[in-house]
Amino acid sequence: MSETVAETEYYSLHHLLSDAAWDFENVRRETARQADEWIGGPETGLLLDESGVQKKGDHSAGVARQYNGRLGKVENSQVGVYAALARGSQAAIIDFELFLPERWVEDAKRCQEAGIPESARVFRTKPQMAAEMVKRARAAGVRFGFIGADGLYGHATWLLFDWDDAGEVFATEVHSDQQFYFTDPGKAWVPAWEAREWAARLKRKEWHPVILRDGEKGEVRAMFAHTRVWISHPNSA
Repeated sequence: MSETVAETEYYSLHHLLSDAAWDFENVRRETARQADEWIGGPETGLLLDESGVQKKGDHSAGVARQYNGRLGKVENSQVGVYAALARGSQAAIIDFELFLPERWVEDAKRCQEAGIPESARVFRTKPQMAAEMVKRARAAGVRFGFIGADGLYGHATWLLFDWDDAGEVFATEVHSDQQFYFTDPGKAWVPAWEAREWAARLKRKEWHPVILRDGEKGEVRAMFAHTRVWISHPNSA
């Protein structure tokens, strides 16, 4: 950072990030405001995802053996949930929170030693954290036309219904065993399908190639097919 940020140096940034008292909420709001001014709009997406940093030891806040998406396996890591505005090739992180495993929030002494304030010692799942980030962004007037997230959030059916009730447009991945219906199950009994079962029955001509994004080794491509389906509300019998 000190090599990139103009008119600063290492020790000043280290003091700011590690020792200085500053208002995190104000910084987060100002970051979102500037990002919105730069790329906010109806064609912009609010992308939600988690990211992990491998760590040794057990003293760093939130560190535990948990799934690290960057490594693709369970490792001793810190994991955070992030929200970013993205449009085309431009992106900016506007919200972020450290994920605290249950074993952490249940250990007040450990939290105190790691500098975690009492107000943050509440266990929340990653989808719950993401839901709060969307609400914060809307409350702050951040402009985006849709929400994007991976299967961790798409598998949380309650979250999808909450977004739908709020009038949000969203696109999420789902697990291969996600069940859905081809007609409204609330009106009559209909058989449930799994996503992988439906995909396996599609004909070659029903798949279409798409470019998802630029990756470290070039364009990331996939085959795409679509249809209209219904899913059951998590509170339904």
